[in-house]
Amino acid sequence: MTASQVSPEPSPQCNPSTVCILGAGSMGLLWASQLAHSHSVTLINKMPQPNRQLAFSVQQEDQLTQARITSLTVAEVSAPISHLLVCTKSYDAARAVTEIHPKLDPTANILLLQNGLGSQAEVSQQLLEAGLGEAHVYALSTTEAANKSSATRVIYAGKGCSWLGPYNDPARQNNRAKSLAQSLALSGLTVLDEEQIQHRLWRKLIINCGINPFTVLFNCRNGDILDKPLFIDHIDALAMELELISRHAGNHIQWQQIKADIIDVASKTKANISSTLQDVRAGRPTEMNYLNGYISRYAETHGLSAPVNRMLCNWLDESHFQSKPDQPDR
Repeated sequence: MTASQVSPEPSPQCNPSTVCILGAGSMGLLWASQLAHSHSVTLINKMPQPNRQLAFSVQQEDQLTQARITSLTVAEVSAPISHLLVCTKSYDAARAVTEIHPKLDPTANILLLQNGLGSQAEVSQQLLEAGLGEAHVYALSTTEAANKSSATRVIYAGKGCSWLGPYNDPARQNNRAKSLAQSLALSGLTVLDEEQIQHRLWRKLIINCGINPFTVLFNCRNGDILDKPLFIDHIDALAMELELISRHAGNHIQWQQIKADIIDVASKTKANISSTLQDVRAGRPTEMNYLNGYISRYAETHGLSAPVNRMLCNWLDESHFQSKPDQPDR
């Protein structure tokens, strides 16, 4: 195994060019380690770190990179943040942004890297209520894959592509997506600007809705769901529901294509562990409220039907997970 090192100089300041990363999970650390090749990077962490640095490693196949990134608590950040990349879980995004908002520049670029849908609207609403309605909110949709094998080691499970597009009105009116994407891509990450970011978010939501819950139900890697009778028996109905809901939201994707895409992604990422299964194994809350739960709520709000999505949510509801009599064998 070969090794390399990323060690930027620590600084308590978030200068105007610094990319501040909120959230030190697997994706936050992955992006921090990659962006540090070309940018000044600061992690905003819950816990104070020795010498204001966080040391960790990133493993990609046989390449091991040692990273040492400036890490500050919210209280330690003393300069306005101009560029904020939010890498928290979906259910934590709005709360985390609320805590950091006093340190934000009024027209900061805020990039949201969350699974599913719903958290982006929650963050935008929090910013409005905090008097930061002029902040430029962008959404990121990514196929990068990472997980933690320990507290200080990130496994770069799959190199992918990320799409960046404007989410709120200030970002759409003064669209910096192209220049932001080009800047982020200097790190070696593949980042493209995307005008139709909602479409990208919906496409990824659909894929996650078709893979993640089944990986939890069977405690298996992505590819292993494909020969499970429960998946085979429900994938057509699930894809039809996803077509119905996404079409109502303005995204026209045929259910046959949805089914084919789910199977294709599960096959191509067959060795990967879904983020939802990672959460369950780590004893964390899942993001199901922003995946199949979002679909179920959308259907209910608009008088539509999504029984398969609701069934999957019920099966994965932590409060019933151990005792539900009709839960399939794992």
